Amino acid sequence: MHNGMAQAWDGRVLYGHRLLWPIARAARELAALADWPTVAELDAGLAPRAGVRFASALARSRRRPRGPAAAAYDASICLEGRVPTRAASWHDLFNALVWASMPRSKRALHERQHRAHEARSAAAPSRRTREGDGLALVDEGGAVLLCTDAARPSVEEALSAREREPVAVAIARGEALGVVFGHAVFEHLGTSQRTVRATVHVVSTPAIPRDADACVWLADAGLSRALADPKRFAAPEAMASIPVELAYFGVPRDPLSPPTD
Repeated sequence: MHNGMAQAWDGRVLYGHRLLWPIARAARELAALADWPTVAELDAGLAPRAGVRFASALARSRRRPRGPAAAAYDASICLEGRVPTRAASWHDLFNALVWASMPRSKRALHERQHRAHEARSAAAPSRRTREGDGLALVDEGGAVLLCTDAARPSVEEALSAREREPVAVAIARGEALGVVFGHAVFEHLGTSQRTVRATVHVVSTPAIPRDADACVWLADAGLSRALADPKRFAAPEAMASIPVELAYFGVPRDPLSPPTD
């Protein structure tokens, strides 16, 4: 999708897919703009919700940085409170919107990445660990599956067995709801509308909230707690993923509505 060149702005990208609802409140004002927001405008609009500042970054590959570049990126966030951000980049814009929508999880993820960089042997600074791979999967392609306490055992068993149908049934019954977290997933949904997969983390709750804000809050709280546990997400090969499709994820009963054209 992105090769460092400026892409055409279209605010409808921010609300054109139903599964973009978790970032809809943060995206509302941006979607009405006639052109790309500058990084300074992103910072002014989103920093109060995100708890970090968004600062201009040099153009780079869409791929997540590795080695010293990745260490510098996480250090900038954790030590200086600044998220390096490229202008006119859907990838970085969606990253900023996730920060503004689920800040606790973003903070927990990058703090853990930073600790991993600090602990890594100086003899192999460019080699990312399996834990680093797992955290990158969550950051770029993660989702939270809110699940009622009663339905959780069967849903987790189905995820472990790579079975989709029980998850779809739980969602159809209102016993589970997916909340996308990964900014690369949001980018694909907004710009290409194609089906992608998301790495799923289950968050248990007595009942699925009826409104979108409560769903996002609960997902952020649950994922941030999981990210604080050094044993979680350390083995990416064991992490379950499912297609992000309406049949499996749906929307909350009271979704945030998109801005009017």
